[in-house]
Amino acid sequence: MTREDLCQFLNLPPDTPPAALLQARAARMAEVQAALGETGLPKPVKMKLLQEAAWLASAGDLVVQLEITVKIETYFGDIKAEQAKPGASRGVIRLCLGKLKPLILEVKDETARFDFEKRVVEIEERLVLDVKPQPARPSGASEPPCAVPASVPRRPSTPPVAAPPPVPRPEVVARLEAYFVEIDAEMAKPKISRAVVQRCMDGIGSLLGQIPDETARKGYEKRIAQLEDRLSRTRSPFDSQREGKGAGPAVPPAVPAVAGGPGQPRSPQPIPEAAAPPKAGEKLVRGTLLQLIPTRGQGTLRKAGTPIHLVARPCFLLGRRRTSVDFVTAFLPENAENRLKTDTISRTNTTFFVKDNQIWVHDGGLLADGKIKPSMNGSFIDGQAISAPVALDFAKERRLKLGQFGFELAVQHLAAIAPEGPLVAAAAAAAGPSTRPTQRAPQRPLGCLRFQSLTCREITVEAVWLLSEATFGSDARCAVRLERPGMPATAARVHFWQDAFWLEVPRGGKSVVVLDDRPLAAGEVVALRSAHALRLGDQSYELRIS
Repeated sequence: MTREDLCQFLNLPPDTPPAALLQARAARMAEVQAALGETGLPKPVKMKLLQEAAWLASAGDLVVQLEITVKIETYFGDIKAEQAKPGASRGVIRLCLGKLKPLILEVKDETARFDFEKRVVEIEERLVLDVKPQPARPSGASEPPCAVPASVPRRPSTPPVAAPPPVPRPEVVARLEAYFVEIDAEMAKPKISRAVVQRCMDGIGSLLGQIPDETARKGYEKRIAQLEDRLSRTRSPFDSQREGKGAGPAVPPAVPAVAGGPGQPRSPQPIPEAAAPPKAGEKLVRGTLLQLIPTRGQGTLRKAGTPIHLVARPCFLLGRRRTSVDFVTAFLPENAENRLKTDTISRTNTTFFVKDNQIWVHDGGLLADGKIKPSMNGSFIDGQAISAPVALDFAKERRLKLGQFGFELAVQHLAAIAPEGPLVAAAAAAAGPSTRPTQRAPQRPLGCLRFQSLTCREITVEAVWLLSEATFGSDARCAVRLERPGMPATAARVHFWQDAFWLEVPRGGKSVVVLDDRPLAAGEVVALRSAHALRLGDQSYELRIS
């Protein structure tokens, strides 16, 4: 079914906006269902109503695309409104771009997707040049509608009554506003403490997940982006020193002694400056989810690659509900047949967690009271059903199947290369061979758990359970395999250390890593922040930490 078919079926103009078209369809479906609920209907009328209900229900794929279009246009509208302000916040514009870019990847119509991508490129160019945007161009004309016979006479259409948005708890709102007040007070001081501001932003980020209303949550995210924008325009003495503009060049710190090692390091070589711990005024951006959102590839208007999520939470969830799981197990491409298969997979079908230095698996999800809610059709590992939580060794690849139709994944635990952390590893590599004892690794599983879909090559998000570190590169043993021309076997390594994400470029070989337009040298380690622009070879990403 096309959009024009639906417009003609509902007696609407072919250029009806997507939001109005969705509302009209919902209203008509409500009318048909109400009519079917009446008693004493003649059989011919009831048959026509059933046919119309089935026809409206068959527009599921179109409805999904229309909903995506509505969300995309909402973000474009927010960007246009922000650009029209005298003091437009670049942080808010970047936030909206980060939200709509993954949505554009889900648009199936090639022409519409390409049009959205061009609009994004235009906004990004204006953002770089700081040029006042031109008026938005009108959307293209639609094709003539197809003839669809009317099934039954229409009743006067009444728009459905929208349910009131869920209200966040008062104490959550009070704590959020208290953090914003503290940030405003700190930024009003002559000398701003970035540590205080970042502490407040970390507190805000931890509370945003408790805001059920998407509109309210988006409002808080905009306020955060505006604050980050203001903070980026405020430079600390450390920033000037690091870039060589201020009181002389920065002196890299000496290699720290490893825990349990006597005396000073044998080699006088220092750690690379980027690998040093944050200094006064800087604070690690702490979080448990690192998102790599693909942006357009170098030299092309087309986006390439799949969004990558590195999940560092205590549990890793798999299922079909995109908003509440880490790895979406859905049969793709999306069509009526595959939707029926996907519906046999529970919203939260399988849970992985760490306990007693082992990786455990249980079927289903965890309820608020701590009880396990089993999935509809079970979870099977290597052909064996999981009837109770079980500890398993994933050093050798195992096969996980979910749902009635057996959505299959390959699951493997990839060991850590630097169990002592990115900074100690960089120090050891810079110092050379040493007889000092190494730091003892924590008593918990390290490395990462890699999940690869075997049922379909197409996935919405490539997700990795990050226990301590994960590798990116062309080698088949990497957690995230990037099959790009000129990509090294291991191009980069992401660490989760001190509750923050770090990026390391392995020593030896040529580096293909660029962060915020600055090439990183082999052996360099940096602490990651949101809104970083990362390039691995010819593939570009925007980073988000939450």
